[in-house]
Amino acid sequence: MSLMKCPECGKEVSTSAEVCPHCGYPLKKSQPSQPLQYETQTVTIVYWTKSGLDEKLSPYIKDGWEVMTMKENKWRSGSLRHVYDVVLRRPKK
Repeated sequence: MSLMKCPECGKEVSTSAEVCPHCGYPLKKSQPSQPLQYETQTVTIVYWTKSGLDEKLSPYIKDGWEVMTMKENKWRSGSLRHVYDVVLRRPKK
């Protein structure tokens, strides 16, 4: 292990340290993180009751998908059947 002087406080610090333990001065430039890339998917969900929607979306949520938008596609007059186009996304693996 070799030592160097902190440019901020002048105390000795390990060359492998990312920040000075004495003053907190950053010693190594952090690499800019790449923005997350997402994959998207549109699914059509047909359900009769509110709990039916939860049941239909549950497998997607468990698989890491999140709901971005839900748009009602069709509503049948006199019927309780609902049809939604749901846009899902998750980070690319």
